[in-house]
Amino acid sequence: MNLQNKYYYYEKAIPDRLCNLIIKEAENREEQKGVVNKGTDNKESKLQEDVRDSYITWFNDPWLYKIITPFLTDANKQANWNFDVDWNENIQFTKYKLNQFYNWHTDDFGSPYTKDCAPKYIGRQRKLSMSILLNDGSEFKGGNLEFDFRDTNDIKDNKPLTFLNARKKGTLVVFPSFIWHRVTPVTFGTRYSLVMWSLGKPYR
Repeated sequence: MNLQNKYYYYEKAIPDRLCNLIIKEAENREEQKGVVNKGTDNKESKLQEDVRDSYITWFNDPWLYKIITPFLTDANKQANWNFDVDWNENIQFTKYKLNQFYNWHTDDFGSPYTKDCAPKYIGRQRKLSMSILLNDGSEFKGGNLEFDFRDTNDIKDNKPLTFLNARKKGTLVVFPSFIWHRVTPVTFGTRYSLVMWSLGKPYR
């Protein structure tokens, strides 16, 4: 898919006090290691530390959706994607500690969720991804959000874009879920982020 805009962002969209509140709330919830999901039937989710090494916590709080969703809606319009989306998945809080990372991946599985997933996801496909940095980039080293706008699985001839704006606390970036991206290894400190995916009916 040829896109004029491959991402859209809002610098310091989320106030510092709210970022701090989210981190504090996440630290009081159950934490688990992040897994790699290779399909839409929930049967291929597994721990793959060569691909992903991080800790996650889940949010499903209405107040948080109320804050985040308007940015997704606006980005979808302002970037001229105009994707048909009608549902948001649970919100994932991610913690990257020393040497942790998430290697190259896309969030789109290439097909809609099947009957083996939560009923509200069935028939819907990931279309928009969102990431919010919850602490300032001065508090950690490494941990860069990078994009690769390739058309194939081969990145030998591509130069990734390091999205430095995403190192500012509270910055929110939205991008199509089929865009390749990664978080480089953290070499100092801890990186905190919030991610969410918007779903809709399959592309026509």
